[in-house]
This record gives sequence, C-alpha cells and structure tokens, in this order.
Amino acid sequence: MKWLLVTWLLITLPCAATSVYQWTDAQGVLHLSDTRPVGEMSVTEYTVTSFTPSTPPVSPSSSLTPASPSTEPDIAVALSLLHPAEGATLRSNPGKLTVSASVRPVHAATESVVLLLDGAKVALSPQQTTQQDQRTLHWSIEPVDRGTHTVQVQYIENGKVIASSPVHRFFLHRAHLNQPSRQTH
Repeated sequence: MKWLLVTWLLITLPCAATSVYQWTDAQGVLHLSDTRPVGEMSVTEYTVTSFTPSTPPVSPSSSLTPASPSTEPDIAVALSLLHPAEGATLRSNPGKLTVSASVRPVHAATESVVLLLDGAKVALSPQQTTQQDQRTLHWSIEPVDRGTHTVQVQYIENGKVIASSPVHRFFLHRAHLNQPSRQTH
C-alpha cells in the first residue's frame, strides 16, 4: 500500500501542486489531496523538494519530506554569459578582454559569483549594473595571450557550485610586435 502511495505521488506531483495532504477519515479511508481538508482532523502535509523527470526515481524518504517552516527562501540562481559569445573571434592588440554575465535574481549575492578563464579563477571583482530583474557583472582582464580560451561564471555558496553558465570558447587575435612589416622607419 505504501509503494502504491509513493508511486502515485511520483506520477502525479509533477502535474499537480507542490504540497500534498494525507489524512484518514472517520470510516478509516486514506485520502490524498492537493488542498487542505476542512475540519479538525490529523493531517500530514508533504512537500516536493525535488523532481527531475530525466533522473531515476529517488527513494521515498528523500523525495517527500514533512513540511516545516523555512526561515530562508530558496534562491534559484541563473547565470548566463553575455560576452564573449560562444565561438567569437576577438581582436585586441593589448590583449584586453571584457567578460559580461547576467545574474538572476537581482538580490543574489554577487560576491559568490566567480569568473573562470581557461578553468582558473580570476581574482578580480566585477563592476555591476542592475536592471529590473537581473544584475549584469563586467570583468576587464588584461593582458590575455592570443589564442583559444574558455570562459565560464559560477555561483559558489559554502564551497559548493550552486549554478554555472555554459563554457564559452572564444579566439583572441593580437598583432605580433616583432613583425618586420610593422616597424616604422
């Protein structure tokens, strides 16, 4: 009977609400609903903490937990790289690179956003601009050697990566200073 309940919840919860109420009526019939029953009776509330259709089912104890008041709201952080675009070719003789990324929601802590250039953390603090529901961060890095590079931004909280942007690969072209045709007489 318990597996039937868990199976029913796993099938119907993605289409239904985030809370499920369970109670037994006076006749001993078990009820499940997405709306809280009216009247005085013992009701157990379950909340869905995570569900991803592409992953295998998780154990019932980890997918459903009794609801408890939370003092901290969950922040779903979304990061995206705005510049340089994937596969972009940049030209900068001094090797100056500007990276821009958007962070949502606007109240996400920007000190938790880390820029990775070629997989290594860049220790610069970004400049910020804020518009309606997102914050845009800008990094200026120089000198960057010519060639192929990768860039990514990550949101790190307590040493754990919470969100990350896709890795963008770009190409930086710089004029070579020792070319004979570029020397002035």
